Amino acid sequence: MSVASTIYDALKRVDGLPPISYYDSPITSFPKLIFFLVNNYSFKLSNKKHNQRAIYQVSYFSKEPLDVEDDEKLLLITSKLESAGLTVGDWQEVARPDESLNVVGYHYYVEVHK
Repeated sequence: MSVASTIYDALKRVDGLPPISYYDSPITSFPKLIFFLVNNYSFKLSNKKHNQRAIYQVSYFSKEPLDVEDDEKLLLITSKLESAGLTVGDWQEVARPDESLNVVGYHYYVEVHK
């Protein structure tokens, strides 16, 4: 199963979380949960593909600031992804205004791979 399929299956129906969608989702309301490919590269040995590694970003958007160390939604996302056999990095935060919605939004993101 691909990393993208594993992420989607792990987060598609989780109580307390918004529905997950791919990056081009038309959803504009908060909270919002999306994922997308960040990097896809291959390890080569003797000029032949040996191993491929796809790295995705999972993003959670909120109207309120969250604590990246102990917010229950971020911990739930991490737990579901790790239970699915994925490696999950550390949550990061970016606060930025969303002019289309006339609010300040908080963007939390984490790197995910096998």
